[in-house]
Amino acid sequence: AWFLDEYSALLRLDDPATDLQLVRRSADELHLTFRQLHEGIPVDPAQLVVHHGGTGLVGLAGAYAPDITLAPTPVVSSGDAEAVALAAYAPASELTGDTQLRYFAPALLGIEDAPVRLAWLVNLANATAPYAVYVDAHSGAVLLALPQHAQEFDFDLQDGQNRTIEAMCTWSNDIGINSDPPDSVDAERFFRQVYNYW
Repeated sequence: AWFLDEYSALLRLDDPATDLQLVRRSADELHLTFRQLHEGIPVDPAQLVVHHGGTGLVGLAGAYAPDITLAPTPVVSSGDAEAVALAAYAPASELTGDTQLRYFAPALLGIEDAPVRLAWLVNLANATAPYAVYVDAHSGAVLLALPQHAQEFDFDLQDGQNRTIEAMCTWSNDIGINSDPPDSVDAERFFRQVYNYW
């Protein structure tokens, strides 16, 4: 978006083309949602939304973490981070999706005096809820575990022109993914893993 390039100094963004990644665009293309990247690694839970009014910019919303100086090199391996997360939430938890490296900015969640950390995002599921567990990639400590609410997985299916395919809008109601047969359960798990990956 031209606005981000024009005002990058004010927004404290070195290069909007590499610091931000477009992740969602409204059907009318007036609302653009970006996630923050640093050294190519997503910054959680940073998000910036640019609102256009058709003739010009009308608003900017969100929160992000400028001036990250932490190197993108983990000390703790992804496998060790998974073991830490599983030990903290065992015995009924299992891994879902891929474990991914993130910069985690707890201040964006209202946690005061908490610096940005390099962390592994480990996705777990148990009988009550799926969890996103952030494990410090330097110390191996669990930084935070956030429940992923069911509505986060209530996806819309859209065609190449961003139009909703009404007949398949919510799989749990329209095509019975949450019920038998076993292939439906496997399909739901696969969709969640793909969602957690991206």
